[in-house]
Amino acid sequence: MKKLLAVVLGAVVLAMPVGCKSEPKPAAAKEPEKPLTYEDSVSGSVSAKVKAVDPATRTITLQNDKGQEESFVVDKGVKRLEEVKPGDSIKLDYKAILTGELRPATAEEKEHPIAIVGMTGKAPTTSAPAAGAGRGMRIVTTVEAVDVPNMRVTLRGPLGDLAVVKGKKAENVKKLKVGDTIVVTYVDAAAVSVVKGK
Repeated sequence: MKKLLAVVLGAVVLAMPVGCKSEPKPAAAKEPEKPLTYEDSVSGSVSAKVKAVDPATRTITLQNDKGQEESFVVDKGVKRLEEVKPGDSIKLDYKAILTGELRPATAEEKEHPIAIVGMTGKAPTTSAPAAGAGRGMRIVTTVEAVDVPNMRVTLRGPLGDLAVVKGKKAENVKKLKVGDTIVVTYVDAAAVSVVKGK
């Protein structure tokens, strides 16, 4: 768990863009100040052709577009394996989002500085087999040290682990102070679908 936390902490680090400046609004119309925030994401899609399915051993053999084959044992949680046939295509769509907010933790975040959530879903039996799953992790971290000349920031996670990360923008690193809280959230999701062969 500590290695995972260190990876997540290192990934977010301080690429938080500086907010846009605007003319000050009258006191009555003043909105709450938004926290310094960073967000990054990656998404993609991969597909492979089904070469063989063995329902007895729950093994499926897939072939990529370069002709390379690989076999996998399908989890017993997959209920409609018998509907997947050679010639079908399996498509995997994925997305991962990482955000970091320089702000005080909420009461809930203070009580639970590490929160993990998950979700799953599946297609109805009236459509082609498909399923999706997602998970997320929120971690409350504290700035332990700021080294502006070297653009390095030391973050302490809720388990006491330290991660030294390199900042991306000097103007953002200069805004950090020892004791500041950075709330890091990582969410990823994947959807698998079967495209029936002709």
